[in-house]
Amino acid sequence: MHIAILEDDPVVGAIITKWLEEAQHRVTLFASGAEMLSHESLAAFDIFLLDWGLPDMTGLDVLRILKSDRRIEAPMLFTTIRDAEADIVSALDAGADDYLVKPIRNRELLSRIRAISRRVSRAPFVDNAEVFGCYRFDYANQRVQCNGASVHMQGREFELATFFFKNLGKILSRDLISNAIWSRPVAGESRAIDTHVSNIRKKLDICQENGFLLTAIYSAGYRLEQTSPERDK
Repeated sequence: MHIAILEDDPVVGAIITKWLEEAQHRVTLFASGAEMLSHESLAAFDIFLLDWGLPDMTGLDVLRILKSDRRIEAPMLFTTIRDAEADIVSALDAGADDYLVKPIRNRELLSRIRAISRRVSRAPFVDNAEVFGCYRFDYANQRVQCNGASVHMQGREFELATFFFKNLGKILSRDLISNAIWSRPVAGESRAIDTHVSNIRKKLDICQENGFLLTAIYSAGYRLEQTSPERDK
């Protein structure tokens, strides 16, 4: 894979580059947000590894520009010395696929990259699209329509929404959701899950009028239920 690294510390950047190249990855290293954003072939990268603290802007700013302005869909992995839940949630909400708290360890980094690669490369659904009531999920392009109108969703939001609709009526625990969507159980992940669920509910306008309810089950998790009599196929 071709991995873009955004890291302003030359020593750390050299170490990470060495690890990834030894694992047979191709690496391009950027020392600032401006340098990365000025690159002409951003769409050619398979994964972005973004440091939070930069001299010219935050890694969070870079992530938002890549996602919103440049429409880059490649997975993005955050590296940061920040381990507060609020910071982690803000990165995930902005579109990060995963995060690593510094100091970064070689085997953990490679493991996270393999997990992200498996998640984005696998084809979990036979059909390219599926309809659930007024919702149409285009799995090939990771797009959703509600009553014919396109709904913009971040990668994890799409994955989580799909997970709920593929498991209609089932109570999904936070541990199950965390393992399915984040590829691991993580301490403090429940707040991130709550935030993503809230975003999904708002963006898709999940409500009685649209035929579905997404509710929290006390001490158990979440359940998406269909309130209309039949499920469209």
